[in-house]
Amino acid sequence: MIDIHSHILPNVDDGSKSFEITFNMLEIAKKDGIDIIYATPHYITGFYENIFEEVSEKVDELNSLLCEKGIDIKILPGQEIFIDNYT
Repeated sequence: MIDIHSHILPNVDDGSKSFEITFNMLEIAKKDGIDIIYATPHYITGFYENIFEEVSEKVDELNSLLCEKGIDIKILPGQEIFIDNYT
């Protein structure tokens, strides 16, 4: 199963507050049958301006840690983009 909307990245806008919380969330997701999760931090001009390249780097870091911990779930980069006149 694929989760296309999550705030799983630690310390990014209103997402998880720590790697420990993220790992707990991912273990629960895996038990629920989720194999792939898109990390979708917000992009809201002037408020949450999470640059996609930085999101991708954080996803790569998280995937490396998951591999080290033996948590078999794949995180992919995405964004929840607020569309307005400036986007």
